[in-house]
Amino acid sequence: MNATDSPKLYGSIAEIRAANKAAGDHWFEKDTLRFFDGIVPEDQEVVHGRFFVSSEQFNSDSPRLHTLRHVNAAGGIDTVGHFQQFETFDDARAALSQALAGGVTVRQIDEGPDADPTNYHWQVHLGDLPIDTRRAKREAEANAAELSAVLASEAPSHSAGDYEIEDSEPESWVCERNVLGEILRFEWTGGIYIEVSCPPAGPQEVINVTDDVTGSPRLERTQQAFEREVDEWIDCYGPEQLRHDVVEQWADRPR
Repeated sequence: MNATDSPKLYGSIAEIRAANKAAGDHWFEKDTLRFFDGIVPEDQEVVHGRFFVSSEQFNSDSPRLHTLRHVNAAGGIDTVGHFQQFETFDDARAALSQALAGGVTVRQIDEGPDADPTNYHWQVHLGDLPIDTRRAKREAEANAAELSAVLASEAPSHSAGDYEIEDSEPESWVCERNVLGEILRFEWTGGIYIEVSCPPAGPQEVINVTDDVTGSPRLERTQQAFEREVDEWIDCYGPEQLRHDVVEQWADRPR
């Protein structure tokens, strides 16, 4: 970041969602958050225009824990500290306050005093909390300088606006297909997976529709493109194998 540049700061989670989407990232998409049952309270204050708290739960038998997050200069979302490090929202915010008091540093993580500065041996820290992943020294120092500029800037006023989903985009795309006498249900919420189920059982199999280059879904967000992908997958997978994997594994369950 040049000395004359002002860092981008955010006044609400809604603004962060929009910036993340504009950057081509998918952190806030339903499919991403659903992986760990992620929740981001919409009405929370964005600290210093960049920091917020999320919560996640591995499964119904696990506790819901909290994670500190940071919006980086590119609009991506970094973890501050460790994933699910905090028991409560207030614990996470208290840890952030303490970390902010400690300032920004770049720390060498391993490989001794003569570590290769072009390799991933350095990490930005806020207080004692690491941010993001290990970086080459020059990149870590650039990220630290940008974060220092953020903390020296005046954060915008809090504006707890709701994130608005585009009216033209449905909640999900759904279709059913008869596979050797069993009706299978396919559902896509626009993420990188199409879920497959055999009602009344819940989703079991998934179709990965990731673009290997961009990491984003390679399908057009249309019903036609979704159904075409489903039909191609059934043809490629094979109806016999599909019936075995998706249907017969539920044979002993009440139907």
